[in-house]
Amino acid sequence: MTIKDRVANNLLLLYLIKECNQKGRVENLLKLQKLVFLTQRKSVKQKAKGFSYNFFRWRMGPFSADVNEDLDLLVDCGYVTGKHNIRLTSMAEALLEKCKEIIDDNSYFVTNIRRTAGNYAKYYPDELKDRVYKISVFLPRIRKSMLIKSVPMGTLILFRTSDRKALSKFTIDEDWLATLETIFDREAIESLKRSQRDAAEGRIHESTGKL
Repeated sequence: MTIKDRVANNLLLLYLIKECNQKGRVENLLKLQKLVFLTQRKSVKQKAKGFSYNFFRWRMGPFSADVNEDLDLLVDCGYVTGKHNIRLTSMAEALLEKCKEIIDDNSYFVTNIRRTAGNYAKYYPDELKDRVYKISVFLPRIRKSMLIKSVPMGTLILFRTSDRKALSKFTIDEDWLATLETIFDREAIESLKRSQRDAAEGRIHESTGKL
């Protein structure tokens, strides 16, 4: 996965969470995984590259470890409230507003997310899981279609579209890409947090006269 893919994933994830909370609720990771899967599946069918995740059949249906990892990053960065009752913070809302031009330039992917939100955000997590279980997917290795509920555990059921095969892609210009790469950089965030802690401890030591 490229840097551009990771940046696009994080930006689209924020937008998805925002839209789905306007039409319903993103109660937990189970539901978020299914919402991303449904959004990406629609794009893949039309050979469009927005979200770039690989999904496997796991215990509760389609699952991507990278979705969980990206959510952890967004929580650490202060853009998402947590893994339960998943919502954007005011900082994330401000970021999306600053990225309005990028979002407007990628209208296909925005529309796709809004349709996902309108169609599925109202369902409770278990209800959405049951609906997804009834979706039929084509498994290239056995050249056969099968309901997700019947797919063997660990089987790849949706993979990211390659740049070579994509007829359309989520676009970010180079300047914005560099900016967003820094914003979504876990090491940079941790370094900033350490600096803030060190500065706070320094102020305490100055006020008490202790080293």
